[in-house]
Amino acid sequence: MTAPVHAMPSGGLRKRILRNLSVLGGGSGGAALLSLGAVAINSRALSLVDFGIFVLLQTTAMLVAGLFTFATQQPVIKLGMAALERGQTERFERLVGMGLLADFASAFAAAAVSLGLLVLMPQWLPLPPRYELGAIVVASCLLLQGYRTSEGVFRALNRFDQMSLIQVTSAALQLVVAAILWSQDAPFIYYAILAAASISLPSLIQLIGALLLLRGRGLRPKFGGVQAARADRREFVAYCWSTWATGSLDTLRQNGDAPLVGLLISVEAAGIYNVARQLAGILRKGTQVYASVLFPELAAFASRRDLEGPRRLLRRILVLSAVLTLGAVASSAVLGGLALDVLFGSQFRPGHLVLVLLFASAGIQLVSATYSMYVQAFDGPVAIFHSYVIATVAYLAVILPGLEFGGLAGAGLAQIVFFAVLALGCRLRLRRERFIEEKNR
Repeated sequence: MTAPVHAMPSGGLRKRILRNLSVLGGGSGGAALLSLGAVAINSRALSLVDFGIFVLLQTTAMLVAGLFTFATQQPVIKLGMAALERGQTERFERLVGMGLLADFASAFAAAAVSLGLLVLMPQWLPLPPRYELGAIVVASCLLLQGYRTSEGVFRALNRFDQMSLIQVTSAALQLVVAAILWSQDAPFIYYAILAAASISLPSLIQLIGALLLLRGRGLRPKFGGVQAARADRREFVAYCWSTWATGSLDTLRQNGDAPLVGLLISVEAAGIYNVARQLAGILRKGTQVYASVLFPELAAFASRRDLEGPRRLLRRILVLSAVLTLGAVASSAVLGGLALDVLFGSQFRPGHLVLVLLFASAGIQLVSATYSMYVQAFDGPVAIFHSYVIATVAYLAVILPGLEFGGLAGAGLAQIVFFAVLALGCRLRLRRERFIEEKNR
């Protein structure tokens, strides 16, 4: 048997989590600020209508991509880490190969469907001719996005530092290009190319980096998925279809709101909503970093059947989440309007209320992410699906009448409802499995 390739270095859990949080959090935080700077530049360089179209092209492409994306990083982390700890490098290579094949198939399907929608769009929603070429560019870039397996490779091999570097580099490039386009008073087509790059470039760089990381460890993807153990294939497929289902529901919420705002209110309102979402996205980005760091640790606990450590950790996380949420909401209520004025311009001031609501939803998302990771690690990926379905139904029940009668605030309220229902559903699942009850005994 091959000697084990350790997925994580030795050391205490707290020290490892804090180190990875600081490394990945610093990179993601820097990337979020750089991306926010690019959005601020674009909002000033473009008219409110052009900026709204820019936002709609970007979010619609991400909506289509999300509906075809498999969360292949999850089985690579959970199954791959277990394989590496046992020295089963060939098993790990086959898991990576299966993930990359699924990634490519989903990216190809997303690009094909997106381009097909552009052919049919004039029958449903005519697009002014000056935006048509830009829409084709953005749709075509979907072939180069996705590839979530690469994220799983970095996380399984504990190279959060390289993930951070990739995020910061990609965001810095977008900021520089946005500044150049603004200074040159570039036509809209160049902003469409920038939108396409912001969707595909981080994923493409991360894929190349993951392949180089594997090569440096003496590993390479193996695409003979049929030769993988039946249990691995079965669990990999279970992860893919269940995370695809939950991911698709989450995509409808995450990227479907801006197009709805554009359809039901106005293109300009979509632009205003997007900048509020970008500001609140700083906290959401923190949640993504936290999930990237914590889930591999929970997967390791689950593989060892160790429940006591995660139970102690859960209570501390929930207390910290409550403090962060209250702080974020209070800060956005007091300073949010000023931030919109300074960063984006006075025309975006109407987004203040929805900004506060989006910060509240981002805080609740931190709680729901915690519960959902615990459910996935200790109860399996299928268990979380029902909670996502119920949360999505609640979201749709709120956002459609909310936009009609409450304007942008309706979209913010719908986000709050989604994460609150999801958190409650996952908590009830953990209680049903006696994970929480036994902790309190």
